Amino acid sequence: MWRSERMRAVRWMLAGQALMVCLMGGMGLIFGPLSGKSALLGGLVCFIPTCWFALRAFRHKGARSANEIVRSMYAGASGKMILTMVLFGFVFAYVKPINALAVFAGFAGVSVMNWLMPLIVAQLDNKRKRVEY
Repeated sequence: MWRSERMRAVRWMLAGQALMVCLMGGMGLIFGPLSGKSALLGGLVCFIPTCWFALRAFRHKGARSANEIVRSMYAGASGKMILTMVLFGFVFAYVKPINALAVFAGFAGVSVMNWLMPLIVAQLDNKRKRVEY
């Protein structure tokens, strides 16, 4: 399932988000260990639900599976939202001490990859198509 060409953008997005989670954790080198831990947790709060969504939403393919695809997308989106809320609640309830600003910065940094990676993949595809001609 994950090796198909149509899943290329999803693989790139998850890889970009994983890289950004690591970079957010690296904030500890600049801003201190508390900020690094907090940003890492914020990044994971974004990354883990995105992985859940990808696993749920892209299980089916083909025109005959249209109903299953729609159901999977709704289940993935609602599960992602619920999982995000639960993870935020867990982080703020059980992780002490925490830097709330760094948690939200980590979450936002990883979320930005949802917008950037499709643009990057499109640019790579355009370059690849030009080379093929």
